[in-house]
Amino acid sequence: MKVLLRDAGTGSYVGRDVAWVGNPEGAAEFATLEAAGHRAREFAREDVVVVLKYDSPECELALNPAFCVTNTRGGGQRLRA
Repeated sequence: MKVLLRDAGTGSYVGRDVAWVGNPEGAAEFATLEAAGHRAREFAREDVVVVLKYDSPECELALNPAFCVTNTRGGGQRLRA
């Protein structure tokens, strides 16, 4: 499972090497939901969502970043697959 950020309007992902990329292969991966939620808040846009991407079975789940942040320190729990 990968934790990514995506622009819900354009479908672009926050990139590893550039600001935005068109596919999940070039997207920045986050260690926790909370880390992704904090990064999404930095954009100050409502169209940025946290995405849980699974390869098998292939599916994605988009989450509101506000639901991914539990404290202000940015710690968070690691996800277990």
